[in-house]
Amino acid sequence: MWVVSVLFILLGAFLGVRAFTRKPRGFVGMLGRVGLFLTGGFSLLLGLALMPVWNTPTTPSSPPAQEGQAKQGAKEAEAPTAREARSEPEADKAKEEPSQASPPPKEQARGEAQAEAKPEPSEPSEPPPPPTLPELAWVDITLNLERLGFEFRLTQSTTLPGVWYRRAVKKDPDTGAEMLVEIMSYGDRVIMYEASVTGVSRANHTASWLLPYLATAPFAGNPQEASKRWVQENLTKLRPQKPLQRGVGNVRFELFGNPPFSYTLEVKPANLESWLSQALR
Repeated sequence: MWVVSVLFILLGAFLGVRAFTRKPRGFVGMLGRVGLFLTGGFSLLLGLALMPVWNTPTTPSSPPAQEGQAKQGAKEAEAPTAREARSEPEADKAKEEPSQASPPPKEQARGEAQAEAKPEPSEPSEPPPPPTLPELAWVDITLNLERLGFEFRLTQSTTLPGVWYRRAVKKDPDTGAEMLVEIMSYGDRVIMYEASVTGVSRANHTASWLLPYLATAPFAGNPQEASKRWVQENLTKLRPQKPLQRGVGNVRFELFGNPPFSYTLEVKPANLESWLSQALR
């Protein structure tokens, strides 16, 4: 582009010089001189117009690092504004909420004293283990009865932790009376046991052999023959709502029923009721 521009400028200068130096001859020569002058001037202007503009180098823009710093500065400048915007509702809320006046020193001291004097709630203590018949295991009772056809069913107590019940019901084929034996145990030890005989007729015949037999349970200190004889003798003396009792050490024998339709023998520790009242609180 520079070459073309320079050529047009040189051509315009040459024609201009030629127009001034040429001697015109008549009117036609004058017109030729004017034409050369105009053509030279046009070429000169065209060359100047085509000459490219000289662009002076400008300083480069700020590097990316500085641009990034500028953005970071803008964010930091905005951050306080955002924090201030968030803190404004909190400040308004604090203004709206009335400040609670602290209690007087005397009331505060009285409240602290009451808090210190208030006893902490104690956790409920587990009841002690139940009393049991000395050295008597539930298998000592069930083993021989199972040989007679009794079938025991095991259930767990829903109110006394660790207590189990073994219960068997059988009908006497000779008299038709119903025989029931129930054993209350804790672990493998017997807490108490009970035997009942009920029937419309001849229940006394079944009770006369079943209840004396169960009175001979082999717990420590039980005089088996004496206990058996006591039951046999008192079956005929039994009256409704008048139980008969016998003590063997810390064990109580109790005989009650409604002769001649029902007879019950219960063997248990003497302090069983007090333990039950404590455990069932």
